[in-house]
Amino acid sequence: MAEIWDVVRKDLVDTLDATDIWFEPADTFSAAAALPQVAASGFVGGRVYRWVGTGFALPKEGVQLRVGCEGAPHGRVVLRGDARHAVDIDDRLFALTLMELLAIAIAQSPGESLADLAPMPAHPKAVND
Repeated sequence: MAEIWDVVRKDLVDTLDATDIWFEPADTFSAAAALPQVAASGFVGGRVYRWVGTGFALPKEGVQLRVGCEGAPHGRVVLRGDARHAVDIDDRLFALTLMELLAIAIAQSPGESLADLAPMPAHPKAVND
């Protein structure tokens, strides 16, 4: 599963210009649960949207992407993007497809610990406006 996670992380960095990425198992309680979620349609919830020339940027505080189905999630991937980089709908939908791939890998590896997959960074990087 670690190999799949490495590919997913790399693709999220390349596609969404993500700066910090971590995985939280479903039973994790953290402030990340309050972040806007990227819905199955690619829509990003939230109240503030930032136009950066060619499209909207992800919220600077970050977003969460559910891993697994809504009724039985494996967890969520939390990421912070560059607030100066537009992320179009196709990129967000690709990121959701990566979450499906990760969910399959987790389901096929029931004995592996998800807690060690990619913990939250100790000192999250600040994103400049």
